[in-house]
Amino acid sequence: MERILDAQTASIVDQIKLLLQDLRAKGLNEDQIATLVRKDEGSGRVIIDRGYLILLDEDRVKIRLTPMERTLYIFLARQQDGVKQDELWRYWKELYKIYQSQTVYGDTEMIADSIDAICEDDMATLRTNISRIKKKIKDKAGDWASQRYGIRRDDENRYVLNVQMD
Repeated sequence: MERILDAQTASIVDQIKLLLQDLRAKGLNEDQIATLVRKDEGSGRVIIDRGYLILLDEDRVKIRLTPMERTLYIFLARQQDGVKQDELWRYWKELYKIYQSQTVYGDTEMIADSIDAICEDDMATLRTNISRIKKKIKDKAGDWASQRYGIRRDDENRYVLNVQMD
């Protein structure tokens, strides 16, 4: 490959290699370096199909999510401005309908209890599910993907998700 490069381009490539070695020497791993050098490509494109979150812009990586994780992901993808945890009660019916479509259980009381747990401020259910989603994305697709496709909090403490559902 380097034989087909002109002298100036080959010199630039050598400089980049040295800079990457310096970053590694400073303790950065490959995911961290990729995050630093990768351009922001805007929102990621995803689909949810048969229990999987599929990252379309990451070679269609499939990530298995639980029904509640899928519910939160779908819900937050629809909320363009994000949602604060203490405002989730306003969306109880929408969360219920999404969860009902994602779970195999038909027990309406169990579904309602699950949505209550997500909406409850002092319960860790919401935060736990969000952390699990982020970890699953990171484990399957790397740190860059977890930042791009993961649920995060914005400056106003709203949970936001910057994806396009196809």
